Amino acid sequence: MKKRWAFAIPIVLLLAIIGGLTAGCEWLSSLSTTSTPSTPASEYPADIIGRVTIAKKVMSGGNEVRPYGNHPVWWIVEVSVKNKEYQHPVTSVRDKSIPLPEGVAHHEIWSIIFNGKIWATPILDSPPTTVSQGQSGNMIFVFEMGGDEAMSDTQICYRGQEPFSYGKLITGDTVAVYDWDLQKVAQVSEAPPKTNIATVEGMWESYFHLVVQLKPTSEAIANKAYVVDLYEKGHLRDTTTVSWNQPEINVLLEKTVSFPLTEEEGNAYFMQDVSHIFSVKVHE
Repeated sequence: MKKRWAFAIPIVLLLAIIGGLTAGCEWLSSLSTTSTPSTPASEYPADIIGRVTIAKKVMSGGNEVRPYGNHPVWWIVEVSVKNKEYQHPVTSVRDKSIPLPEGVAHHEIWSIIFNGKIWATPILDSPPTTVSQGQSGNMIFVFEMGGDEAMSDTQICYRGQEPFSYGKLITGDTVAVYDWDLQKVAQVSEAPPKTNIATVEGMWESYFHLVVQLKPTSEAIANKAYVVDLYEKGHLRDTTTVSWNQPEINVLLEKTVSFPLTEEEGNAYFMQDVSHIFSVKVHE
């Protein structure tokens, strides 16, 4: 009996090790999956679905991407494509060897459809990607949207071949900044500087200087030097500093700062309202 048990114990240990390796492989496999959703079956030649990250700002090449509209919202759309029936590959950008359908421009290969009409085309698209017939792949695009579109009323559409293929858009995260070069959300670690440190209580000319009277708010911190920027018709003209100790903050003591003026300005602004010319911002 002892010999049989001695033989059985290594087998039990071997089975436990194999089970642990299997579980470990399953766990590693789950880590390798991306955030791009799996494509649901559809009646179109390609199955398509897109996950949307909504960003207030997109950075590319170290610079902010400049919008065309006044109040844009950026949609970063991660698209999953399964090419079931298209003879030519589905591409992320126009492939000149594939004839475009009549009436489709090269930048309209991928489009956001809103209320049945083309609403937006990519501002930025991923490096050229192809998905051959029978294959699956992922692409990513940036669209400039107006901000009023409901996700439930929009679709992602591939128009590079006929018949067109449509897919659902699903909502992902809403972020402040998206880094296109890294294709991930930018980490914004620092809080924005406070700009409600003080209020302007008065502004006048005195001996060829512009004098500004400042009253601290509850946001002011004792003995901290704050920057006071003077703007002339929206353009930064000069800078100085101001600070209050704790008793001064307690009683909201008003302090004045001054900025030099030319003799010509001093003579013109004496006893005049200059609030339409100058403005002041107090910040950290």
